[in-house]
Amino acid sequence: MTSAGLVPWKRDLLLPARFGADIDDDELPYVVELEVRVVDGRPTCSRLTLLQRDGGAPVTSRELRGVQLSRYLALAAGAHAMRFTTEGMAAGSVAVEPMWGEEVVVRRTDVEKPSPGRRPLTDDHLKKVAQIYREAQRDGRPTSAAISAELSGATATVSRWVGEARARGFLEKAVPRWPAVAPKKQAPKKGRKS
Repeated sequence: MTSAGLVPWKRDLLLPARFGADIDDDELPYVVELEVRVVDGRPTCSRLTLLQRDGGAPVTSRELRGVQLSRYLALAAGAHAMRFTTEGMAAGSVAVEPMWGEEVVVRRTDVEKPSPGRRPLTDDHLKKVAQIYREAQRDGRPTSAAISAELSGATATVSRWVGEARARGFLEKAVPRWPAVAPKKQAPKKGRKS
């Protein structure tokens, strides 16, 4: 990921690591709201919301089958894609310019809208979580308790923060503390022949 929060996508194109889009496709009786994360160079849907149009049909399972998620992901990515080039630039400089070309109305949206009662998880916050986690681990203290004490988060909240810090690459993947233990074989009962 680059310092601007952009990640490589295709050839000379970049995408924000996270972004949102509202897609207004006349072929669908709903407006589609997407939150997208780029994982291993591929846009993936992290949240999908369908909004009933004014006076439109309600959301039904039959109509859900018409949601072409891969198409909408491609449209959302196209609306957010930026081309980078070094052509005509001073040495060490890179130009980034937005790309457009959708066939339906795609409105770029801010993915950092907090859910009701939740603050958005910024990279700075998650880096702090990772720092506290590593310090506690190094000192032999319980990691969740250390994060909770310093950042005032409930156990479930701290767990979510740690998971998100791992997902964004600020913490390494979890390694089980204890090796797997094979189940014990039961000894034959006395008095019976096996």
